[in-house]
Amino acid sequence: MDQSTTTEHRPYRKKQPLWRTPKGYVMLLLLILLAVATLSSGIGGLTHTGVAVLAAVVTDLCAVLLQKRKPSLPDGAIVTGLIVALVLSYKELWYIAAAASSLSIISKHVLRMKRKPLFNPAALGLLLSSVLFFSGQDWWGSLVELPVWSLAIVIIIGFMIVDKVNKFPQVLVFLGTYFALLLILSLLHLGEVMELYQPPFLNAILFLSFVMVTDPPTSPGNYSGQVGFGLIAAVGSIAWNVCVGGTSFLLIGLLCANVIFRLTHWSKSKRAGITQSRQEVRTEV
Repeated sequence: MDQSTTTEHRPYRKKQPLWRTPKGYVMLLLLILLAVATLSSGIGGLTHTGVAVLAAVVTDLCAVLLQKRKPSLPDGAIVTGLIVALVLSYKELWYIAAAASSLSIISKHVLRMKRKPLFNPAALGLLLSSVLFFSGQDWWGSLVELPVWSLAIVIIIGFMIVDKVNKFPQVLVFLGTYFALLLILSLLHLGEVMELYQPPFLNAILFLSFVMVTDPPTSPGNYSGQVGFGLIAAVGSIAWNVCVGGTSFLLIGLLCANVIFRLTHWSKSKRAGITQSRQEVRTEV
């Protein structure tokens, strides 16, 4: 076949602007949320965020070079750094912010299954940071230090993120199950759950739902899978809060859902591979 003919009929794919891609879109919205959040945090929040993002980008670049891959725009690392910064208290020392972001990116490259991250990188990095450095998570990026009406901004930005990544079933099931379980516990007088209806926990659950639960690489794409994922994340969060306590119960619930989703996906793929192999053997016979 003539090479010129092949080239002539090859469709040309115009590269999308960064802000039109899911990661670029989420990055833009997180920057807007950061801008609003700095009304309360001031320069401290901006410095804290800059350190976290820079650490995430540098760690990601090092990981790419170690894997001998061609470097590209680290948009995923920037998003992860922003999420870590907006959840981790901006009053923490700078090296804790850097460590939390670096741990997030390392987990993304090391803990993988079927070429996909096993855990939500930001959630795992924040959890490890709390264990290693006793760091605090005040979720300041969800506007906890601003008046209650500012939750409307979080909801609007969250809606735009969920719409972009097509995760409405996942978020609705997660929030519905979470608040239904809280209602049952309050009616049965089991545990101190009333504070979970109020800031900062209310802000935190909305931020987690819109920004972290919806992470495409670590959650299902199909609607049936999203329902199960949201259910597991909510049940895991409430169960950990009731049985163990602490401030990281939301992260732990999300990480539990990550593991179960990835193992279930791997199990289905393995069964499908075995079935296909058997069919090929029968065909050969």
